[in-house]
Amino acid sequence: HIPRGLSDLVAKAAVTRTQISPNFEEENLLSLSAIRSYFEHAIWQAGLSTGNWDKHHIVSGDTPCFDTKSQTVESYSFQTAAKRFRLIESDTHSVFIPWGPKGKSLENEIRDLRKQNRQPNRGHYRRAQPFTVQVYDDEWRDLQSRVEVLCDGAFAVLIHPENDYHPETGLKRSGALADPCAFCL
Repeated sequence: HIPRGLSDLVAKAAVTRTQISPNFEEENLLSLSAIRSYFEHAIWQAGLSTGNWDKHHIVSGDTPCFDTKSQTVESYSFQTAAKRFRLIESDTHSVFIPWGPKGKSLENEIRDLRKQNRQPNRGHYRRAQPFTVQVYDDEWRDLQSRVEVLCDGAFAVLIHPENDYHPETGLKRSGALADPCAFCL
């Protein structure tokens, strides 16, 4: 007997083995047509047996992000799909901590983008990941006086990481004692 979670994975692997692999060469498995074919077989045609596979209406409902009738990638709404689909639901906010030379350099780039009325690109977000922590709503409210929100809300930058962040223990809680040497040269 295969447990339910694994049986779903086995079924999806079977779709790849029987419908995708025979019809696409190995170097084309990530092509738009191969991905489309996979989702047509694994989700769209499976109907009710997919359970909650599309509970966020990525490919179903009145306003799907990826309309099954569309033939062009330009009509796909990737940004809406990213907002709707989250593997793990959470009510957290990202805080960028410009720590060390790389963090400071990236902070300067983000501030320059704001001055130029430009938005960060994927590279900025990717480089920011190691410098980012997630905080819950109550911590976010406490942090409002200690962060600056930049680029239309894309980045919340900790204003004084020298005092509000410790490299070994992380982001300091609101009301934590200030480091008297934080701003000494």
